[in-house]
Amino acid sequence: MEGVYRRVERWIEGPRDARIRRNLGPWTAGKVWRKAMKGGIFLFLAFLNAHVFVAYFIPARELLSVVRGNPADHWTAFLWIMSWTVVLLFDYAWFREQTCLIVCPYGRLQSALIDADTVIIGYDEVRGEPRSKRTDQGGDCIDCFRCVAACPTGIDIRNGLQMECIGCANCVDACDDVMRRIGRPEGLVRYDSERGFRTGRRRGFFRARVALYAVLALAGVGVFGAVSLRRTPFEVRVLRSTGLPYQLDGAVIRNIFTLRIQNKMSERAVFFVRIPEETDESPGVAEAGAAAALPDFTVPQPRLEIDALADVKTPIIAAMPRDRWEGPFPLTVSVADSATGRTRSVRVRFRGP
Repeated sequence: MEGVYRRVERWIEGPRDARIRRNLGPWTAGKVWRKAMKGGIFLFLAFLNAHVFVAYFIPARELLSVVRGNPADHWTAFLWIMSWTVVLLFDYAWFREQTCLIVCPYGRLQSALIDADTVIIGYDEVRGEPRSKRTDQGGDCIDCFRCVAACPTGIDIRNGLQMECIGCANCVDACDDVMRRIGRPEGLVRYDSERGFRTGRRRGFFRARVALYAVLALAGVGVFGAVSLRRTPFEVRVLRSTGLPYQLDGAVIRNIFTLRIQNKMSERAVFFVRIPEETDESPGVAEAGAAAALPDFTVPQPRLEIDALADVKTPIIAAMPRDRWEGPFPLTVSVADSATGRTRSVRVRFRGP
């Protein structure tokens, strides 16, 4: 908002005071072309940002071909881009700081984390009060309201830290500019702690709260690192078909499974599906007494070629004569990546009456 959209707005319509006067005045040719140009640029920026958002889900190298193609061929991406364009245009052109006041959780999180020694943006009441329009009377604050006009959420920082403050420091720059003009020291509105504003002294940086936050942050980094190290280039799941856990076809017991392979890599990959032969040493097989009574398997697609960041499902059918059935026993399904040779195995149970 501050780095792009407001800069465009100031470039086309001038500073805030000029925009307010123009908006309150009659519609003129200058007002019309300024509004039209600003709206067109805002629409283009919202459209561009919507594509950036969609690029989180569609690889950027493929997004260009999607944009150039027929929207009917990529209607899901087209719908998301159009929807986000409308949302972003509404937000940046009209809703604006209400996002910070109503939607954004930053202020609520901030109020829960700070204490009297946290460095914040604040107003030095000891130096600034009492306020006076005359520079030779009262405190340093001349009550010019420049800090309020500069605030994107419209708060008065002189009333203390408020939930709506987003820490942009626009009020600091505005107040320092006024202080320089009237020959007073800068820093009437500045970064300091509540204790510093009140007493002029600060506690040290290393406090119990800081140590606790550091421990929590390190724990979060550790969990993230552990999860990242466990990330695999592909994922394998075997799900039992919906409905009955098994089927009886005359004298044959049949189990139907769905194998789902998800390719997490950034390139197309080929995977091979196989059913390893169980042995007496395999866990859980000898106990079930079924190592010598393995079912026959049907894998319609033992070779699967999967696009980058895509997934494929294929059925696996296991069948055995009912007279060889002795009880539920485990089966293993293995999937190997043809490029790296890495294999992942999943165990399921063959069930019967």
